[in-house]
Amino acid sequence: SFDLLLGERGVIMEAHVTLSSGGTYILTADKCLQDGTSPNAWTGPGPIPSSWTGTNMNAVETLWKVGDSDVGIYADIVCTRSEGSTVSRLNIQGLFETKPNRPPNGDGFCATGSIQSKAGTTHATSWIHSKCLAENLPQLVQTCRALTGNPICGPFNVNENIQMWCDHADLGRTGMSSAQECYNSLTSGSDKEMAMTWTETLCKINQKNVEQCLTEISQFGLDAFLSANSDGMIEGGNSATTCASSVDEYGPQENTCEQGVSVEYEENGVWKQAFFIPATKPPCGNLVIDAEQYEVLFVNKVRFAQCDLSSDCLVENSCLPILGFNVRLDYATNDCPTPAPTMSPTMSPSEAPSKSPTKAPTHAPTESPTEYP
Repeated sequence: SFDLLLGERGVIMEAHVTLSSGGTYILTADKCLQDGTSPNAWTGPGPIPSSWTGTNMNAVETLWKVGDSDVGIYADIVCTRSEGSTVSRLNIQGLFETKPNRPPNGDGFCATGSIQSKAGTTHATSWIHSKCLAENLPQLVQTCRALTGNPICGPFNVNENIQMWCDHADLGRTGMSSAQECYNSLTSGSDKEMAMTWTETLCKINQKNVEQCLTEISQFGLDAFLSANSDGMIEGGNSATTCASSVDEYGPQENTCEQGVSVEYEENGVWKQAFFIPATKPPCGNLVIDAEQYEVLFVNKVRFAQCDLSSDCLVENSCLPILGFNVRLDYATNDCPTPAPTMSPTMSPSEAPSKSPTKAPTHAPTESPTEYP
């Protein structure tokens, strides 16, 4: 389960994560900012699960990604405080339930306009906040789902989806120089302002007059617009800080939660991985594979596999969609082929067989065996 302790004015002071094993781990805002990404930030019956990760976002923000696959709850917790303030707080930036169990009469406080006593359980959390978003900010969630292709984009992972979109957006016509600049622009202001900025950026990518483009989208919707225009994302994206200039830079997949493409070959009826291309390190251009190095790819069936990630990966990828890929194979060799037979006649004809008989005929076979004295 996932429980929160609220202070004055609804400020979240503590997060309590109870695992399927029964152990409860507590993260307080003050201790989180004091210990940062150290496991010591948590108080519990033992070491925190190895899948939990902490990241220092800046001087006043630390992000913890936690979850329990047995319970089916995953969360992104941000420990923060305002600049110049001494009051720390927790922000629940992402909360996902893979095994939802909606209460039979759980309208939630957003539907009734009042906070129900002790009704904010983890079973109702996702549903409550999704309903809040649909009521207050429908433009943002519709934009997010249409442009990212993620049908479960919701209030707690919209920022992650914006980051994913910016990582792969064609920013050349927008005046933005980086994915980070795109993210900062699209996450500034109210939710309606965020949706407006996102749509304006989409219009610029499609080389549209922004005012006319916004009018078209407001009249006919994003689905109609996207049926004839780009969603703004390009293959490969622009977020990768490095690319691979040689196949030597690739190896086996080390992290099962890492997005990418597995290059595989079939041997004795079993598919095996030759190497893995991470989404964060695409090829710089054409990737040349030498038969001397990867002979197995030249003598067996080959496939390029991109598999769905398991629910255990929700701690890392926050339910973000996985982008596809395109592959084209060209074969070349340096070996000279066997010369084709000549179609022209030989310079001199071959000798004709002799028509005259031989000087002496061959002996006829004897009917009796030869006798030797």
